[in-house]
Amino acid sequence: MKRRILKLSAVILTAVVMTFNISCNKDETDADVVFSINPKVRNVVFNAEGFQAYSEGKPISSEFKVVADVGAWEVTVNQSWLHFIKLSHGFILYADPNISVETLLKGEVTVTSGNEKPITIGIQQHASGVMLKLSPSTNDITIASAGGSEVAKFIVTTNVDEWNVASSDESWLTVDKSETGFTLAATQNAVVSERETEVIISASGANDVVIRVSQEGNFTVINFNEMSLVGPTGTDGRYGDLYQIEMDIAQGGGLRVINVPNVGEWWIDPTFFDKIADDKYVFVPMSGRYNFRAYPALKLFAVNPVDANMQPDGTGGVWLKGTSFGKPRWDNIEVGWGTADRIPMARMGEKINRMIFVAGETVRDNNAMIYFHYQDNDWAPTLANITNATPDLLWFWEGDTGFIFTGTLEAGETYELIVDTSAGLENPVMSLKKID
Repeated sequence: MKRRILKLSAVILTAVVMTFNISCNKDETDADVVFSINPKVRNVVFNAEGFQAYSEGKPISSEFKVVADVGAWEVTVNQSWLHFIKLSHGFILYADPNISVETLLKGEVTVTSGNEKPITIGIQQHASGVMLKLSPSTNDITIASAGGSEVAKFIVTTNVDEWNVASSDESWLTVDKSETGFTLAATQNAVVSERETEVIISASGANDVVIRVSQEGNFTVINFNEMSLVGPTGTDGRYGDLYQIEMDIAQGGGLRVINVPNVGEWWIDPTFFDKIADDKYVFVPMSGRYNFRAYPALKLFAVNPVDANMQPDGTGGVWLKGTSFGKPRWDNIEVGWGTADRIPMARMGEKINRMIFVAGETVRDNNAMIYFHYQDNDWAPTLANITNATPDLLWFWEGDTGFIFTGTLEAGETYELIVDTSAGLENPVMSLKKID
């Protein structure tokens, strides 16, 4: 009897377990019937531009994943400014920019799947406020020294009725405004210095948009690849190959050299140039025609005047040669007495010639012995009666055309030698002074 009761109990227990399993399996099957979106939000706010979504004040992805038990699902929007891109697994929401100053836009997104309850997402989009934008978007432009009638063009996008644009310096940069934007026109920058101004775009209620406009200085370009090879120069070719180009150069004009290897290592003659960058210089002497010269072996840039022979009225150039004197260094390339090696002074005016010396570098000290020469002559006979205005620093051989430094030059200091023939060749004057 007891055995039958135990067997019956086992049968009942088995039936209960089976019933429980069936019930559990049914519940699990019902739970598998799913229709949802992720992220699980019901309200989304877009920024005015329409590309960033927020929910409860926090940024969220505008890509929504859809899970639907029946497989098929659809998404719709109820506003023309609201859009979606349907994907295999969901959709991406985005909105057109809201260019309204104040209006908050509202809309809805509805996702459906068979007989399931539709999922609705409320959409809002902020107003943009006052909008003022430029295309291209930039706050800094640089224009060429040549200028032009249309050096830059901009499109203005705004949601207000009136906007304005103005140049801070209309003497060289002017603005031509149209309905959709504006163009900039600039005059030529005739000097080497870069110049700057601002263009200011404004609209009521918006922050000003400011463009800083820079115009390059005026530089004549000298391309090393276009210079003519003259060949070895100097006595016994000691200066190596000479490359040159003949050109008109204006006093105070800018020169820019290109295609010169390691240009920063080259020596620039301060008699003729003020260096403002490794490849940019200001021409110091008077305007005229010159040979611009390059000596790669010496890494030296130099200048030689064209048609500068001394005239009876004192108009013309003066050359120098001698011992303990040379460029870029006297102890490396001493000029000596060879006519082929003489160095021109810079013509600062029709009757003013100058030479820059650096004591201990381009000239030794008071041991240097230097002679004057003319372009077409091995010496300068008409300077034999020159007046020495600084006898404490120079000593001149009367009846000759040479001089030495009588005072001790300070090592590393720069000195300026002037030969002035303004009063004619009957009354030339020479002087020497230390300069900064």
